[in-house]
Amino acid sequence: MKLSKKLISILLSVLMIVCAFPMASISASATPEGTGVSSLPTSAGTYYLTQDVTISSSWNITSAITLDLNGHGIKRTGSGSVIVINNSNANLTINDSNPTGTTHYFNVSNNRATNVNDTSGTYSFTGGYITGGNYSTGGGFRIDNGKCTINGGTILGNEGSTHAGAFWVRGCNNFTMNGGTIMYNTTAYQGAAIDIDSSTAHFNGGKIINNYSRGGGWAHAGGIHICTNATLYFSGDIVVENNRQSNNGNECIANVTMNPGKGFYIDTNHMSPGASVGVYTTTVPTDSDDTEFVKGGANVADAAYFHSDRCETAGVIYCGGSDVHKNAVGANVSPIHHTSHTEGTLWLSTAAAGYALSYNANGGTSGTVPAGNMFITAGTEVTVSGNTGNVEKTGYTFNGWNTKNDGTGTAYTADDTFGIYNDTILYAQWTEVPTGPNNGVNITVADTISENFYIDGDYYGADAYVTVNYNH
Repeated sequence: MKLSKKLISILLSVLMIVCAFPMASISASATPEGTGVSSLPTSAGTYYLTQDVTISSSWNITSAITLDLNGHGIKRTGSGSVIVINNSNANLTINDSNPTGTTHYFNVSNNRATNVNDTSGTYSFTGGYITGGNYSTGGGFRIDNGKCTINGGTILGNEGSTHAGAFWVRGCNNFTMNGGTIMYNTTAYQGAAIDIDSSTAHFNGGKIINNYSRGGGWAHAGGIHICTNATLYFSGDIVVENNRQSNNGNECIANVTMNPGKGFYIDTNHMSPGASVGVYTTTVPTDSDDTEFVKGGANVADAAYFHSDRCETAGVIYCGGSDVHKNAVGANVSPIHHTSHTEGTLWLSTAAAGYALSYNANGGTSGTVPAGNMFITAGTEVTVSGNTGNVEKTGYTFNGWNTKNDGTGTAYTADDTFGIYNDTILYAQWTEVPTGPNNGVNITVADTISENFYIDGDYYGADAYVTVNYNH
């Protein structure tokens, strides 16, 4: 087949055009939506940044604005919040279509990110960012009305000299975090990341990490501080970890801090793999009371994504219903202080802290396994029970316990001890009873038997000791 010179010329021209734009399809998929701007917009619309923006006064939101950081930063100089939302018509959405683009650097001083730049620093991150706010209540965002959604970007290096390093949320119809990171923000008192009251908030994704409250009390919250009238929902792969507070001079982890009787809800989507949320209650769960922290909407699978941050104790989280109680790994437990819980709630309990040791009959056909122990403190030496409930399996003899049902784990017998560091199940082990004659065993007086055998139809196991009475 021969091609005409004209056809060859056309093909070469097309090839040259394709080669000239090898990344065209990739660039198109990464192109942000809306209008490109080099300064912060004030009118309603959809925009994306074309460069970093430095401001000396707050960006006031009074309408519906969607801003794509597009890998760039908003940096506030002087005193004041970076962004102020105080209008019923305000609806700000922050996106970042270039989260892995330019690498930015920063240092940390007094637990707060400083000197965010594109050249050098001790720490680094990529993507768009918002930094430099310094205000009494809400260094990063001060939200007193309207709506705000965070889908991307990093909010760091903001200071709340009284409350709320990154976000002050009051009277907000809907604050939503679907992505992005809130990190290395500080405050003197409550909510280094977020201080929320009289508002509704949804936390569905993203990370809230490494924020710090330097207040000298127990209710100040390095992460999220839930005040009296806030309604919060958690779901998805949200992470709230390693947020710290000063506790009368002693630092401790305090990720989501709640006043007495407060808590949050699990959204209908529930928690998902990757989520991890620490919970800090302002009162310590005691032997006479448990503390409810999820008020409803949870299932037992959600429990595994939460843990206690109490400086004094680490409580176990369990899911409650009127007749069903399970710990964070789904094992059945007995209610300690409450005979009835509202279905779909999660609780912290000091008495329920620790790990469980339980026994499994592993095919046993009769009898009862030992009761086991719940809520054992990590590292505690536990003593293995014998076959106290006479568990039996037809055609087999009991042969101790093992951490694996097939006998390939660690074997234990009665009165053995070991340190417990996780929930442990001991499975009964069984040795099949041989059938047939005495296998040719010759027995002499006071011999120790080294193999299984029968005498007059009675079975004797290996190492049995038989005394034979005889007449002179």
